[in-house]
Amino acid sequence: MCNWSTGSQTKMSAEIIYPSNGDNPVIVVVGTGLIGQKTVQVAKIMMSTRLSSHVQFDWADIKDVGTELNNRINDEIKARNSQIEIIWCAGKGGFSATTEVMKKEFLAYQDIVQNLFSSYHDKKTINLVSSAGGLYEGVECIVDKDTRPFPVRPYGEWKLRQETMLEDMGVNYRIFRLSTVYGLSRQGSRKGMLSVLISNTINNKPTCLHAFPDTLRDFVCVGDVARKIVASAMQNEATDNAVILASGRSISIQYLIQRVHR
Repeated sequence: MCNWSTGSQTKMSAEIIYPSNGDNPVIVVVGTGLIGQKTVQVAKIMMSTRLSSHVQFDWADIKDVGTELNNRINDEIKARNSQIEIIWCAGKGGFSATTEVMKKEFLAYQDIVQNLFSSYHDKKTINLVSSAGGLYEGVECIVDKDTRPFPVRPYGEWKLRQETMLEDMGVNYRIFRLSTVYGLSRQGSRKGMLSVLISNTINNKPTCLHAFPDTLRDFVCVGDVARKIVASAMQNEATDNAVILASGRSISIQYLIQRVHR
């Protein structure tokens, strides 16, 4: 079978969301694709604020991104002694990305995150959006919070390296391992399987899937994911742990195709 999500992103952005009162943290969302865009919307609603600033950058030229973001959020710490919650949603490669693509993503992530935590690290927490599908692809049993990751392709291997890096740095972190996320994505963003299926069916186009028909997937709504991540940041939930965000209900690819076509 062929794959519909091998492409990689070239442009990326970050949104810094400023609270309307001192009780809430400053939230920095890095990556504003499907998950990041919804996270920005949810954060503004939950914090009752419209105040934000935008940073645009290119995956091929991230040299000064970490410095610029760090300077902006450090100004908030100096001015208002703010807590900073960084939500990392950025991703250059899709599920079937090559080692080369994923390594470039990791190096960009490493550069920016290390820069962000080069000062005032005790005032900052990073919330890493990771991938349950990528990390547990090789596991042949029911997955829970105690299941050890078993990635089988570069995507999962490098996502696991992103997680391990935070542990090695000794910073405050939360890790959210997501199942298959669905929702409306803006034009130009990489689309998920469900969005591609629906769009191609409406336009009478074929869809090539990198999966067997009896493969099971757990689909979770992007709005539910965003609300959980933002709530964890606002409520200062326990750090230095990883949680799985999923619906708990699996369906086969074949069933999904039949439902969409119906």
